[in-house]
Amino acid sequence: LTRLAWGYGLLYLQLVFRWDRYLDLVAPEYTPALEWWEQVIFALLYYLGYIPIIAALPGIALCERSATLLRPLGWTLLALEGARWLYALCGGNSGVWFSYVYGVLLCVLTLYFHFQLLTNLANIAGRFSRERAHNLRLVRTLNLIVITLCSLPLPLADLGWDPWLVTGIILIIAAFLVLTARSEILGLRREIVESICADTEVKPC
Repeated sequence: LTRLAWGYGLLYLQLVFRWDRYLDLVAPEYTPALEWWEQVIFALLYYLGYIPIIAALPGIALCERSATLLRPLGWTLLALEGARWLYALCGGNSGVWFSYVYGVLLCVLTLYFHFQLLTNLANIAGRFSRERAHNLRLVRTLNLIVITLCSLPLPLADLGWDPWLVTGIILIIAAFLVLTARSEILGLRREIVESICADTEVKPC
């Protein structure tokens, strides 16, 4: 669970830093172009976030068997994102329709991965604390909204919304996810350790 907490912390930290993506949703003309080193940093945050999460899945699967299926899906997501990142870095142009289909496929797989994993965590937390389970389900819902907004080519630019207001709202949600996800997962770990210590009559450190 410690690896999981760090993994989600890094992934949501990437969401905070990618403010340009939110601005691009409603005002593409204002969006600054990313430098190559910025793309490298975002890619590293992506990989450093997913690798601990994937490494933690066997432990989660001991309590929730459905988490077993998420491990190969996690490696698939890393491979797809890595291929897209390298292709874009090399200046490749795959066409509008291919980019759209590829983006939708990656979005759907990402949504399923995190929805199922956070559901598994909420189920585990429900055995110890209803409030913690509720908070993890809230993280799951907000995660679903942010990933959908950032990944799917929704026509938000045609709605006339203030670009900086939309960017600010999504940044607040992303910051909330950074703090809440890590706090709730580490809190769940602490409750599990305390439960094990109570069952074995050993006092926690």
